[in-house]
Amino acid sequence: CVREKPDNNTWAAYEQYGYLVDAMLRCGYQINDDFLLNKAKAQIQYVLNHAGPDGFLGPKNVPEIQWPHVVFFRAMMAEYGAIGGRKIVDALIKHYKMEKDQNLLNVKTAREICNAEQLCWLYGLTGEQWLLDYAVQLVNDSGCVKHLLRDAPTRGHGPCNQERYKLPTILYLYTGEKKYLDANTKTLRRMEEEHMLVDGSTSAAEDFTGKGERACHETCNISDLAWNFGYTLLATGDVAQEDLARRHIQ
Repeated sequence: CVREKPDNNTWAAYEQYGYLVDAMLRCGYQINDDFLLNKAKAQIQYVLNHAGPDGFLGPKNVPEIQWPHVVFFRAMMAEYGAIGGRKIVDALIKHYKMEKDQNLLNVKTAREICNAEQLCWLYGLTGEQWLLDYAVQLVNDSGCVKHLLRDAPTRGHGPCNQERYKLPTILYLYTGEKKYLDANTKTLRRMEEEHMLVDGSTSAAEDFTGKGERACHETCNISDLAWNFGYTLLATGDVAQEDLARRHIQ
């Protein structure tokens, strides 16, 4: 799938393939399914073996391609967690070093700053300070933390916001700066008050829709919110976050 050019020249196709590869890999390891593992690993190896001369992974001609990187790189992170080794880590570091040097990430877009998740993960493995500094810079320059700390209602595209809302918690895990955790905690509380439905997920059929008899949520919102709860559990040890995460997964 990733080895073949998608039918259109937009970021969405690459995003969907990234989700598929990540899901196949994780599921394959959980149930020891060689068919799923081989298909997923083939995509990861293809990308690694076809890095650009400058280290860039994937095509450069697709608008906002840096968001699908977040999705696909999660599969790489899962593969590293299963088999270890330096190939994936070295490839991702080279990729992000090039992006930083060429200022490719646009912090004003909805999701490109979510690469901070991968940067923090790489910092945790290597201790290379520039990775954490770059992640902090991306999140701070985007105004994400200031936005979350204000008292305004939560509005906008649910999945996009869920992806961004978890970033301060990730930064807290690696920096220990409480302002980041406060931003996430405040936002989760506000979302619960404004949008949480009886099944434990926030309403968002694309945009947040509040509470009501016609409110609903799309699958993307459920999966992205589960990531949020998971990172919050790591940061706080709050079992309520575990309950919410498990409810989403189930």
